[in-house]
Amino acid sequence: MPKRTVEAAVAELAADAFWTEVVGGFPEMTTGDTQLTDEDVGAFYLWLTGVDGDYANHPIGWAPANVPPIRIDAVLAKGIATAQVMLARINPALPTAPAAVVSRLRQCLHHQLEWNFPSEGVPRRQQSEGNGAA
Repeated sequence: MPKRTVEAAVAELAADAFWTEVVGGFPEMTTGDTQLTDEDVGAFYLWLTGVDGDYANHPIGWAPANVPPIRIDAVLAKGIATAQVMLARINPALPTAPAAVVSRLRQCLHHQLEWNFPSEGVPRRQQSEGNGAA
């Protein structure tokens, strides 16, 4: 994480706003398992400052097949729009999210869905824990 700055703090607020929209868009998603290491905050920091920062940046997830891509796109767009309001507080001239930012946020969303969206009625991680698998 870069040195704690106003931009970093606002990026964290934007990430919180983004996830609030995601949870609203996927109410059946459980909370819990994640291996995100600030990729979400890093995406917003990149958007706000143009600087990549010291955030992790690697492919991190795939959405389950039972989640329609159009639904992912709609929730992603709403989350990004909500987060943009937070970022615009310190940069009113903020352009639309660059493709790199959208791609990172899509990966973060896919990761959360991969681990926390019900597959056959039970979240995958809970399924494996419930049957004794590691």
